[in-house]
Amino acid sequence: MGARSGLARYSIVALFALVACVEQARSADVEGEALPARTQQQGADEQLQVTTQPMRVDVGEVSVRTAVLPKNPETDSFFGERADDTLRKALLNGRIQRVEKGRGGRSLGFKLMLDTGEKAYFKADQTFSAANWFGEVASYHLDRMLGIGRVPMVVSRTFPWESLAHAAGTDVRKSEIIVNGSDVRGALVAWVTGPLMPLPHQPGWERWVRVQHWPTSAISPFQRPAVWVKQLATKGMVLSKEERTRRRLLRPEPDREDRAAELSDLVVFDYLTRNQDRWGGENANVLVRGAKGPLVFLDNGASFEPGDQRPSLMEARIHTLQRFRRRTIAAVRAFDIARFRARLATEQLQPVLSEAQVSGLVQRRAHLLEWVAQNEAQFGEAIWAWE
Repeated sequence: MGARSGLARYSIVALFALVACVEQARSADVEGEALPARTQQQGADEQLQVTTQPMRVDVGEVSVRTAVLPKNPETDSFFGERADDTLRKALLNGRIQRVEKGRGGRSLGFKLMLDTGEKAYFKADQTFSAANWFGEVASYHLDRMLGIGRVPMVVSRTFPWESLAHAAGTDVRKSEIIVNGSDVRGALVAWVTGPLMPLPHQPGWERWVRVQHWPTSAISPFQRPAVWVKQLATKGMVLSKEERTRRRLLRPEPDREDRAAELSDLVVFDYLTRNQDRWGGENANVLVRGAKGPLVFLDNGASFEPGDQRPSLMEARIHTLQRFRRRTIAAVRAFDIARFRARLATEQLQPVLSEAQVSGLVQRRAHLLEWVAQNEAQFGEAIWAWE
């Protein structure tokens, strides 16, 4: 018994040590977090107090009670604005006219003015994790295939390092940039016009995406991984009894009519892309276009990270979700992996994703649809909350 107790204490200490090591990390523009091991899934599921056993479901079919699949759910623009094809040409063909070092964030990026008149942000290939050019590119294509249209236009490009290096000056992060010969590859993200600001978090958001009661000690999809690790270590007793009571009484009202649906879509999208780095850093990765504006799915550099393709943190987040936007799930059902591969194949840099990363997306899509079917079987039309 003494050895087992000592091992348990050591495991918890190791978890906190892991969090401490990565707590300083930031993705392309936001604070990074710990990536908990999938072996913690059982504890997370127990806290959720809902079953997560997969149901048998043909993910290629539509259930009787689900909306008819859209013939073509894809979109070709960001928020219905400028068409992707014209902007894509400008981003691919434009030469650097002016360059500035990006502000904020853990990773080193560059704000570019191109001779085509376009402004863009170049996220260079670098050794720092959670700043992956391929995550930005693949997330853009998935966003368009699902008809969401909230990820800015992204293209893969290569620039001469000498055209960027002077802007970095003496920044110590220059050593993290991966230079091949004299060039550096990366993701060129179209500039988002208008003010961008973090969406202030309100305890109680979880109730918006749940059919059942949400215990204040349960996993939240809107919390940083470090908090989740602490919940596991303390069996959910992170908050005092008084604070749990206070939060149970909170009934926040959405600041706009579709905010709850947006948050549900964001959890779904991040699950599919395997983006563990959305929440944290004062919601610096959860941005809206102006006060009470719509959510922008910006900063996807942590997406499609190699390794465990269904990490336990992402499983815990998706298993909290019980309400969905019907058209989003219909688009997930209509998703064609061959079409996705074909879109990625149009990129200048190849390969965008490895076979293992594509396979991970297939696995996550299948499980998402199993989870939706399980909730629909249990709660019926209540899961389609915003139509």
